[in-house]
Amino acid sequence: QQVVCVSKGVEADFREYYAYKNNNLSTIYNPVLDNAYFEKLKAPVTHKFLNDDHKVILAVGRLTEAKNFCFLIHSFKALHDQHADTRLIILGEGELRSELEALIAQLNLTDVVDLPGFDTNPYAYFKYASLFVLSSNWEGLPGVLIQALASKVKVVSTNCPSGPMEILENSKFGLLVECNDQAGLTQAMQQAIFADYVQYQEADFEAHIQQFHKQTVLKQYLRMMESAS
Repeated sequence: QQVVCVSKGVEADFREYYAYKNNNLSTIYNPVLDNAYFEKLKAPVTHKFLNDDHKVILAVGRLTEAKNFCFLIHSFKALHDQHADTRLIILGEGELRSELEALIAQLNLTDVVDLPGFDTNPYAYFKYASLFVLSSNWEGLPGVLIQALASKVKVVSTNCPSGPMEILENSKFGLLVECNDQAGLTQAMQQAIFADYVQYQEADFEAHIQQFHKQTVLKQYLRMMESAS
């Protein structure tokens, strides 16, 4: 029998945590990209921040401790102090809403940070955003980071366990910062929007992103089943 992990980081943790010595362990990524996803990207969205006057930073996820949106809001405050045209939208719902709203008010960001709640199609926002940020403390394989990357929006992510390092191939396809490094995240957001973002070859990008396509993943599972039978 085969044991499949959703990321190489999860696979490494699994080996270490269970002192796992068998060689029936492999990584196959979640199939987060398919034709339906690329259709969802095209849907129109209206929001008061989405206009030519603003540089909009987008974050997506449940309003929970793991997503560490307090860290993002603090880092955004420092960016906004330097660049008054920046805005932050955090899409999602969760138990920390009132805490995040209080922080936004405390930092005098009420007019420039919005928590619109859960949206069934957060991907439609990508095309209007200047930047997508993943600020998590931990993940398994953050599908939304892959989806943002595939939409060609610029991305900044924490180098949290696990997934972002693999998804961005050691900062080749986006910027990585350490968890809770507030100055680091502010600087990375500033760099991505206003200075030199990463440069890469289109062919390298296409080959990399192919790993997360449904067709690729199905083939990998099929190959695994055939070799096991």
